Amino acid sequence: MNLDSVRGIGRRRLLGWGGLAAAGAPLAGAQLGRPDSFSGLPPETGPGGAYDRYLAELAAKGEFSGVVLLSHRGRTVLSRAYGLADREKGIRNHPGIAVSISSAGKPFCAVAILQLVQQGRVKLTDTVGTHLTGFADEIAERVTIHHMLTSTAGLSSPAQDPQRIFTSRDEVHEYHERWTRQATLVAAPGTSSDGHSGADFAIPAQIVEAVTGMTYWDYVEKHIFARAGMTGSGFYTRPRWLTDEHIAHSYMLQADGSRVDVVRNLDKGSEDPFQPGKNPARSVSSQRI
Repeated sequence: MNLDSVRGIGRRRLLGWGGLAAAGAPLAGAQLGRPDSFSGLPPETGPGGAYDRYLAELAAKGEFSGVVLLSHRGRTVLSRAYGLADREKGIRNHPGIAVSISSAGKPFCAVAILQLVQQGRVKLTDTVGTHLTGFADEIAERVTIHHMLTSTAGLSSPAQDPQRIFTSRDEVHEYHERWTRQATLVAAPGTSSDGHSGADFAIPAQIVEAVTGMTYWDYVEKHIFARAGMTGSGFYTRPRWLTDEHIAHSYMLQADGSRVDVVRNLDKGSEDPFQPGKNPARSVSSQRI
């Protein structure tokens, strides 16, 4: 689903180095199911039912835009698209549209790490310094992969410039290698924390690269997306995002109540309290080209 209000999908997180740019179904799309063919399933859950009408009403008011899949025991009950994937070009959403999932892409990093654990190439007890250099001793020697994957590393990441725009993947990569090495240890590793550090995700991604010799993006696309049949998912650069009509655009709420296209307006912030521009202290996630 792609929420036009972009609550929880900030310019930082939407365009993140480690974040998954867009995930979608295979371009063939899914078929609509008939609710009367499912024993005990309320008819209002199917096409034309109350749920379908509710989403259509939200889309008509500009409060929702995206693709919904409702299934029951592995069978599709409702697969329908609402709203526009690109307002400027008038491209409607459809089941083959890929949408940004922002920080929801982080579990793929855990999958990549655990694949390497299964292969005996990595251990969850390995510290940062086992595979990477350039970190402060207390991080390199005390913070483990398990700590980072469970958000108990005790790390704090420095804020980033919300207006920075990259021109290549190499520039994104080099920037975040420097950025993660500026992280500091603010709590004992293994201690639960309400905080959130982008380094908890970016460092394991770099470990994947150090162990495999591949970029994190290439590794995930080859060893997770391809193996899972996720043919509509991938990591996309801004130029690709601007020209590929199967990738949905997300929008940021402005002070005057309007919404602007995030991909076309990387220099603008947002009035949403979860977005940069309203509360710069929360603008700590990464950006993508």
